This record gives sequence, structure tokens and C-alpha cells, in this order.
Amino acid sequence: MKNKWGACACVVWLVLSLAIVVARASNGLPIDTNIKSILPNQTLASSVKAAMDRSGEVASNRVVFLVTDTTQSGLNVQAMASLKQKLMQGNLFADDMADMDGLGRWVFANREEILCEPAANLSDEIAQNIRKQALAKVYGVGAPITGDLLRADPFLLTLRLSECLSQGAALIPKNQSLLSGKLTRPAFALDTQAQVIERIGTWEEEWAPKGVELARTGAVFHAAHGANSAKTEMSFIGGIGIVGVVALFWFVFGRVTNVLAVASLIAFSCLSGFAATLLIFQDIHMLVLVFAAMLVGVVADYAVHAMATGVNDNWPEEKFRRGHLWRPMTVSMLTTAAGFAGLVFLGVPMFRQLAVFAIIGIFTAWALVLFVFLPLDRVPKNGREVLSFRWMRVLSFASKALPVSRTAAYVALGLGVITIGGFIFSRSLDDVREFQPRNKELIAQEVQLSQIVGSMSSQVFLVSEGVNLEEAKRREEAAIKVLGPDVTTFSLTRFDPSLEVRRSNRAALEDMLFSPYGRVHAAQLGVATLPPASNEVVDAAKPAWFEDLHVVDNGKHFLIARVSAPQNIVLSDTSIEGVTLVDMAGQYSQAFASYRVLAAWSLVAAVGVALLFVGIIYRNIRALSIVLTPAAAMLCGIYLPTLLGQPITFFSMAGAMVLFGVGVDYSAFMWESGRNRETWSKASVLVGGITTLLSMGLLALSETLPVRSFGITVALGVICALVFSTLPYYLASKDVSDAK
Repeated sequence: MKNKWGACACVVWLVLSLAIVVARASNGLPIDTNIKSILPNQTLASSVKAAMDRSGEVASNRVVFLVTDTTQSGLNVQAMASLKQKLMQGNLFADDMADMDGLGRWVFANREEILCEPAANLSDEIAQNIRKQALAKVYGVGAPITGDLLRADPFLLTLRLSECLSQGAALIPKNQSLLSGKLTRPAFALDTQAQVIERIGTWEEEWAPKGVELARTGAVFHAAHGANSAKTEMSFIGGIGIVGVVALFWFVFGRVTNVLAVASLIAFSCLSGFAATLLIFQDIHMLVLVFAAMLVGVVADYAVHAMATGVNDNWPEEKFRRGHLWRPMTVSMLTTAAGFAGLVFLGVPMFRQLAVFAIIGIFTAWALVLFVFLPLDRVPKNGREVLSFRWMRVLSFASKALPVSRTAAYVALGLGVITIGGFIFSRSLDDVREFQPRNKELIAQEVQLSQIVGSMSSQVFLVSEGVNLEEAKRREEAAIKVLGPDVTTFSLTRFDPSLEVRRSNRAALEDMLFSPYGRVHAAQLGVATLPPASNEVVDAAKPAWFEDLHVVDNGKHFLIARVSAPQNIVLSDTSIEGVTLVDMAGQYSQAFASYRVLAAWSLVAAVGVALLFVGIIYRNIRALSIVLTPAAAMLCGIYLPTLLGQPITFFSMAGAMVLFGVGVDYSAFMWESGRNRETWSKASVLVGGITTLLSMGLLALSETLPVRSFGITVALGVICALVFSTLPYYLASKDVSDAK
């Protein structure tokens, strides 16, 4: 009766899981592709973190395009207009030019209070240069200078400011056109990426044959590249893993129903894990789906053991088979879940999602095998002898592959010695800039555009805090001065200085330009001189994008300036009160280093808890080998890859946690096999290990370091776990012999 209730509960849970997934997918699956989601919690002060988060949303939505006409026939203007039209369909893109009139008015109204250089650097030579350039513009051929502009701004300070504030954007060749702005939807949303890439692709199909080229930069393009790579890897790794497992099961068990059973078990387990994750989290990271490919191996182990109890003993009664499976499967399920549960405490949102996905998926697989698969796995009507022959062939191979002999002991000892070598020569890698591969073409285009609009990829920010906006401005200006002239910043105070700097700029212009050259210059132009402070009323509302550089949080004002410097300059803290130089990559790298150490201690704690758990259940000191052998395999999985040039990362430790749980599965069944003096568990453990390699091992082929590091740790560790699992078998059989 209890078994029927268990089967009913499984069915209800699967129906509920399907309903959850369908409901959440009704408006598109909430898949996250933001690389920041795989990072540990930030170590910044909460106020600075809030400002960075809000500013980061704005920065990630920025995009810049450079349209180049290689034929020199002027097609770039028309092509840019076409691109702008496509992007603005459905209000997907907001052009900076929409606010250009406002910026022009702002610059004109503040032309006497903003300088291209510090006020102290405004020398007589520069002042004369300003005058000469103004005359050249006025008397140059085709100069767009009106009489009204000359009367209001005889030195053409507005045009000078426009050129220097644009950081070179106003000086691009005639065969190039610049389009900049921001996306009105989150750049890391899959549907946003799909629409942007599709519209640009359509545009390129039209204009590329005409000799028009496009360079682009923005987080949305790197995110789209990462998402496409993850999708490809997910399809390849998951697909090959499933095909490999299906082929393996057909070779071992020879029944279509077994193949369908393991495929269904994997699908239902993934469905339940996916549903539980969507139920708890707002979205799920794309890399979680890549990592979830490992469930193909973990879940298939349970099916292997269940199928082995049928074919090995000529399909005995369900109660007998469940009795063989209950303790080792339950011990394996709980310890594996405990290994995954450790991921929750590592401070990485993506791994919390993975922990929920895996734990629910594994528990579902455990329940489905014991309460659904066993009752449905009936005695085959035909071909029982052939199926038994297949199984005996596998059993014979497993006995040779996993011998309880001196040879196995020597192999295990050799692996241990090699692992020590790996430990000696090991190196760690925590730099997040090495974690995700970046498209070379996008990087080249980004470098090209950075020469025009400055670096948009810099992850260094200057955060200036103040009780009011004026105090924040003063602190930002002081910090920029400390950084030096070789460091480039994109800051609010560059366009809207503090009152103190405004007064200093006005005084410098008066002393160095207006007073000595004002009358002479005006006379030469034939205009009446105007006082520096014009009485003309100008609409000088701040451009809307100024707010992108200014964040107000909990009553405090924060100015966020992006900082970029030549490679030979090392940025250091400005030591100014209320100013923080935030190197996001450095912050995250330091966090990953600390979490790598924390994860190592978590592994030690997991082994300790498992030893206690197994000791309570078995009450036998030799049974502790069920934990110690996978712990040894875990060390091999961490340090053996270092001999192949693979660094130890935080993700190696995360993989070791999963490896520990999988290894316990092998050791628990081998212990039970040794106590019962039977060998079928060797075959099921070997088949389970191969299925794990077909799924987890393939993760080592990923281009993304976190996935590859995780995969290679588990893959090599599983091989070691299979070798080491012969020790629990030997100790259990010896325990029985000693008892007699």
C-alpha cells in the first residue's frame, strides 16, 4: 500500500512540475545570460554596491555602432539611418541624438564655466590658440557659423567644447557614421539579444554587399555570443551524453523498454529540477542548464542498479529487488544531495540554482526508481536467455575491470602518488576575465570604437559619495585630479562641474581670454563685445543621460565614473574620503579566491558529516571506507588535472562536491556487494561510471572555464572513484569472513 502511495505521489509531483514549467514559460522562459550571475556576492559596502548595481544596469544597455563605407561614395549616412530605423522598431533602441539638442543647449549655456583642460592649465598660448581656431572656423570655407552664434559666443567656445567632450567622435572621417544609444530592454534577456542580433543581421544582408561595414560594441553582443555558445554546448554535451547512455543501455540490457525507461527517468528528473528552480528563483542561468547535463549520469546510475537487480536474479519479486536497493540507494541519494547542498553556501546565485535543480532531480529519480520503475519492470516474455547472456558478458568484463587484487591496489597507489605530484605543481586561477571566452571579432571592433568613444568595456569605476550632489561632485573632481592626466574618465563633472570649478573656469577665461583679447577679437570679427555673463535666457535643462552617471540611494548621492588607463599604469585608491575606486574584475577575482578556500573547507566538513552519517547507519569502522574512498577520488579529481595544465578554480571545488556524492554511490553499492558476496554490483557500478563519464566528462570539452574546470574534475575523479571502490568491497567481504 505504501508503495502505491509513493507511486501516486511521484505522478502528482510530475504533473505539478509540468504545470509550473508551462506557466512560467507562457511569457518566455526566464533564462539569465548575465555573466555577473555566476559571481559570488560582492564585497563592496552596501551603499556603494547599490549604486554600482543601478549604474551597471544602465551601462550594460549601452550600445555603439560605427558604419563605414569602404567605397567612399557616401553610403554610410543612408546605411546608418537604415540601421537606426530597424533598431527603433518596437521601441527597442533609444538614440543619443534624440537628446543631442539638449546637450547642445547645455554646452552653449555653460560654455564659460566648462573647460577642455583644468583652469590652472589655461595658459596664454592656449588662449591665443582658442582665438586663432575661432577665426579659422569663421573664415574657413563652408564654415557653419551664424551671426547670432558669433555675437553670443565670439570665441566659439561651444564648438570647442563639443569637440573635446565628444572624445573624438566629432572627428571621424566622412565615410564613417556613428550611432550610439541604449537599449530600452535588459541586454541580458534572451529575447532582447535575439531581436538585436536578428535586426542587425537583416541590415547586414542588405548593406554588406554594397561595401558597408559595421563595428559594434556593447554588453548585449557579448551576452548573445555567450548564450549561443552555451546553447551549442548544452545541445552537444546533453545530446551526446543522452545518445551515449542510450547506446550503452542497449548494449548492456538489450531492451527497448530499458532505453525508454532511462530516457524517461532523465527527462522527468530534469523536469522536476527545472520546475523547482523556477518555483524558487525569478530566473535560471543558462549555465545551470549546461551543468544540468551531469544529471544524465547521476540519475542513470539509479536506473542501472534497478535494472541489474532484475536481469541478474532472473527478475525476482518487487519486494526482493527493493530490499537490495533501498539502503545503498538511499545512502547514495542522501550523501549526493548533501554534496550538492554544499553549493548553496558558496554565495554564488548560479550554484544555488544548480543545487536546487540537482537535489530535486536526484530525489525524484530515487523515488521514481523505487516506486514506479520496479513495479513496471516486468519479466520479459521473450529472449530472457539472450538478455541474461548480455548481462553475463558485462558482468565478466566488470570483474576484470574492477578486480579486488594487488593490481588494483597498485593502480590506486599510483594514482595517489601522481596526485601528490599534481598537488606540488598545482596553480590556482581566480581571475574572472579568464572565465568566459570572448569573440575575437567583437573584441577587435570594441578596440576600434574605443579609439573614438572611449572604452565601454572597462570594469573600473570611480564612485564618489556625498550627502548632496555638490559634495559628490567636489569629491569626484578631486579624485580625478589625483588619478592624473593619463587616466581617462567618463564622468558627470566633465559636463556638469561643481560650483567651485565653475567659478575657477570662469575666472580663468576672464583673465586669460576675455580681458586681454575680447575687444580685439570682437573688432576683428565685426561684432559688438558682450559681457562674459550673457543676459540671454537659454533653456539649459540637463540632458536626460546625466542621470545615468548619478545615482541617489537612501538619501545619498553617488556619481559613477568609468575609468580607463593605459596598461602600464596601475590604478590605486585615491585615499579621498567618500571616494572608492572599484575594480569590478578585481573585486570578483578576490571573492572567487576566498570562496575557493571556503569551498575547500566545505569539502572537509562534508566528508566529516558523511563519516558521522555512515558510522551511525553501519556502526562499523570498516564501513567508513564508503566515505574515505570517494574523498580520495575527490582529491585526485582536483589535483590530477593540474598535470594537464588545468588550474584549480572555485569551480573545481564545486565539481569535487558533486564528485564526492557520486563516489559514495559507487562505494555504498560495492560495500553491499562485498557483504553479500555477489558481483552484480560491480557491473552496475561500472555501467553507472561510464554513463557519468558520458555526461559529466563531456563538460570538460566546454570553452567556458567554469564548465570545463567542473567537468574535468568530475571526469578524472570518477575514474579514480571506480578504482578506489574496490576497497570497500574488499573490506566488507573481509568483515563478513572475520565475523564467521
